[in-house]
Amino acid sequence: MWVLRGAHASDRTEAKDVAKLTDDLAPVQEETMKQLIVFTCLAVMLWTPAAQGRGALLDLDPTPGDQGVRESKVKPGELVEVELLASGGAEGMIGFEIEIGFNSKKLIFKGFQAGGLMTGAMSMPPRTTPTSVVISTAILGGRTLTEDAGSLGKFRFEAARSMGRAAGIRVVRGSFGSKEGTRQFESDAVVRIHNVDAAPPKGGPGHPPGGPGHHPGGPGHSSGGPGHHPGGPG
Repeated sequence: MWVLRGAHASDRTEAKDVAKLTDDLAPVQEETMKQLIVFTCLAVMLWTPAAQGRGALLDLDPTPGDQGVRESKVKPGELVEVELLASGGAEGMIGFEIEIGFNSKKLIFKGFQAGGLMTGAMSMPPRTTPTSVVISTAILGGRTLTEDAGSLGKFRFEAARSMGRAAGIRVVRGSFGSKEGTRQFESDAVVRIHNVDAAPPKGGPGHPPGGPGHHPGGPGHSSGGPGHHPGGPG
C-alpha cells in the first residue's frame, strides 16, 4: 500500500510540474503565435498589388534624419551606415518591406537595425542575393505610425577588399503595410561609396591619351607635315 501511495504521489507531482511548465510556456507560445500571425499577414499585404505611393530615401550621414548626404569616402574594411527614411506615406503604417540593391563583390551586407519611427519593431531574417537584400519589418502590439515621414532604421555594409573605385546602394522597390492595405512604391534613391585607396584612372586626370600636350602628328603639325596642303604647295 505504501508503494502504491508513493507511486500515486509521484504521479501527482509530475502532473503538477507538467501543468506548471505548460502555464509558464503559454505566454511565450502565445507571443510567438502573435508574431507569426503578424508577419504572415504583413507578408501577404506587402505582396498584394496596390496603388503607388510616396517612398523612401537613403542617407549616408549618421545623424538621424535626412542630411542629404548621397556620397562618401571609405577604405576597404570600414563599415558604412546607410539610413533608410520614409519620404512620405508612412502614417498609419504597421510595417514595411524594402529591397536594396548593391554589388556583393564590392559591399558586404552586415545587417539592418530598425529605428526612428520603427523603434521596437521586429524584423524577419534578411533575404539576400548577390545583388540585393530584402528586409521585412513589423510593429507588434497593434501600434501604427502617426508620422508621415522619418527614419525607419539603418543598414550596415562593409567595404570589401575587392570594392574597386566605387560602389552604389539603391532602393529597388518597397511597400508600406497598414490595416487598410498596402501602398507600394518605387524610388530612384541611390548613394555612392568611393574607395579612397583606389588607384587613379590610367593617364591621370585631365590628360588625353598619349600624355599631356600631345596631339597626333606632333605640336604645330597638320596632317601630311608642316606647311603641307593636299595637292602640293600653291
